[in-house]
Order: sequence, then C-alpha cells, then structure tokens
Amino acid sequence: MLIAFGLIAIAAVMPVVAADLGGMRWYALAFATPMAVSVLALALAGPWMDRRGVFVPVLVGAVLFAGGLALCGVAPGMAVFLAGRAVYGFGAGLLQVAMFVIVARCYPPPLRPAMFALYTSTFMTAALAGPAVAGAIAEHFGWRWVFLLVPVLAAVAVALLVPALRSLDGRSSAPFDRAVPTRAAVAGLGILALSAAGPRTVPGWPVLLAAAVLAVIAAVPRLLPAGTWRFRPGLPATLAMRGLAGAGFLSIEQYMPLALTEFRHCPPTLAGTALTVSSVMWFVGAWLCARPRLFNDIPARLRIGLTLGTAGLASVLLLLVDGVPLWLVLNGLGIGALGLGMTLPTLAVTILNHSAADTAGANSTYTHLNDAVSQAVTLAVGGVAWSALLPVSPAAAFAAVLGLSLLLCAAAVVPMRRLAVR
Repeated sequence: MLIAFGLIAIAAVMPVVAADLGGMRWYALAFATPMAVSVLALALAGPWMDRRGVFVPVLVGAVLFAGGLALCGVAPGMAVFLAGRAVYGFGAGLLQVAMFVIVARCYPPPLRPAMFALYTSTFMTAALAGPAVAGAIAEHFGWRWVFLLVPVLAAVAVALLVPALRSLDGRSSAPFDRAVPTRAAVAGLGILALSAAGPRTVPGWPVLLAAAVLAVIAAVPRLLPAGTWRFRPGLPATLAMRGLAGAGFLSIEQYMPLALTEFRHCPPTLAGTALTVSSVMWFVGAWLCARPRLFNDIPARLRIGLTLGTAGLASVLLLLVDGVPLWLVLNGLGIGALGLGMTLPTLAVTILNHSAADTAGANSTYTHLNDAVSQAVTLAVGGVAWSALLPVSPAAAFAAVLGLSLLLCAAAVVPMRRLAVR
C-alpha cells in the first residue's frame, strides 16, 4: 500500500514541490530518477534473496525507502530532493521483488491469484484516495508532511512482517555474476537518458536518444533469461508477453487525462476520472482471476484478457470523434483495463508457479526488471512521436501514441503461443 501511495499519490503534490523548490525544469527527472535507480536494485535483489533469504533485504529496502522519503521531506532544494528520490527508488526496488518472493515462498499456488488480487487492490485504493489525501495534507500542513508521514507507517508495516521473514532463509548456491551491477548501472543510465530524450526538449536529444537505446540494448538482454525478446518458449516468452501488454496499456493511460482535456475540454477532475476507472476495472480483472471456478483455465484466461485489453484500447480512438458520448470512451478504457487486469496478474502467477524455492528471487527480478525497461522504452518512443506530431495535429499525436499501445498489445499474442502454462 505504501509503495502504491508513493507511486500515485505523491505525483499529485509534485507540481507544488517543484514550484516551492524552484525546480520546475527538473520535474520530469523527479519521476525518471527513482525508476532508473530501481533497475540496479531489481538486478541485485533476486540473487541476494535467493542466496541469503528475505529478512535482511527487506530491512535494508524499508530503511532506504523510508529514508529516501524523509530526505525528500526535509530537502532544502531540488538537488537534495532528487537524491532522496534516488534513495527511495532503490529501496522500493528491493521491496517490490521481496513481495513476489514472499508470495512464492509462503503461499501455495492455489492462493497466489488471491494474493495478487490483494496486491492490485492497494493500487486501486491509492488511485481512489491517494491524490485526495495527499492534496489535503499538502494544503493544510504543507507538502513536506506527505513525505514525512510515510516512513512512520513503513516502520509499522515492517514490524508486522518480521516474525514471518526470519524463517525465509536462502536456498540457492548459485554463484553471483559480478558483472550484474555494471550491466544494471548501464541499463539504469540508459533508462534515465530515455526519459530525458523522449520529450525532445533537451539539446542534442537525437544523440542522447540513440545512445540511450544502445545502452539498453547492450545491457538489458544480459540481465534477463536468454531468448526473452526472441520469445523462447517457457519463462522467456512469459516475460516478453507481460512486458508487451503492460507497456502497451501504461502508454495510453499516461496520455488519457491530457487527451480528455485537449479534445473534450474536460475539467481536471473529470479527466482524472479516467485513471480512477482504469484502476477499479484493473482490480476487477485481478479479482476475477482469483476465482478459480470462473476462470480456472489459464490459457483461456489469457486469451480473454488480451482480447478485452486490445479491443478496449481500440475503442478509445472514439475519443477523437466529437459525436461519440464520453461515457462510451471511458467504458472502452475500463474494458481494456479489465482485460489487462486479468492478463498481467495471471502471468505473474505463471512465473511464480514455474519458480523453484531457490529461483523465486531471480525470476521476480526478471519480472520487475523487464517491466521497468519495457515501460521506459515505450514511454520514450511515445514521447518522441507525441512531441513530433503535436505541433502538426494534436489528434494525430494522440492517434500515434494509441496506435503504439495497440501494436504492443497485439504483438503480445505471439509470445502467448509459446507459454509453458501449468
């Protein structure tokens, strides 16, 4: 819940933070920095937990997560604030992998869909209440308290986990690849550069974009199972499908509020409703997957989910047609979110079901690392298309971003044929 709050609710007060600290030009970097730093944490977390257990990594992750937020809360300027966001991102990366490992080690396969439905519900709750709560705290007490209150709650959450974590010892004897930190650092820098070059606002952005793509291509495949983006059957194809589908939906979700404001002249509150609709329907999809009597056939569940996701996103194109009611467009977005809410948790469960006790951490690292890279690359490519077409035609810019999303979701059908599903 606290990680979800950090991802969603804190974004609501970022404009106030940037204005107060005089760092509006570093606004985008405040979001890109934790994502880039988390890549290093994700790459290190899985092997660490497989070899040494979960207890120490969770404590380290919680301290860095809380410490980074506290540093943001007391930051006198944007430089210190960005440092806090980097520390927070490393801690959040450790904790995200730990949650998957805990589910794999503590819950038998029949209970894992329910755990992922609960996991999804935290993001739904954060999307529904988080921005309003964060906004109220910032308005009445100051934006710094939005960051300073979370560390206190994090201490309580970790205290509740400690009794169970002590028994989750390490079970892997595989040697650690010492080249992993270097590759992860290169990949993180590549993602940071992608985020900076995507909007085409920095000098020399084409060179920066090309260098970033080369860094990601050189480093990321060696951090993932061999054949992931060649759709090798089994775990590699499962990771590829999850990366394609997740990046496709996230890409269009980022632009929906802006498109609603631009083309339908919606007020910010109504435009934000699109994110609320998608969050609720995503949870409904995950909840359906936790009901084995309804959707016990995993391949059928994935086919239904991906079909609904692609069809729902395609109907969002109706946003550009003035005569189409707005509720119909939001319904399309909701159907797309429902389908992806069925698809991504099912793929996460599939990955854990194929993970032995000594590989749960490594496979969880692969999952989160692949998600982060897929989403960062997609957002960068979408940002270039948006920036290039926006001066010519806003409608064409939105159609290009939506087309990219549809292409990725449709492409996810290819690795789906190569999954090894139990």
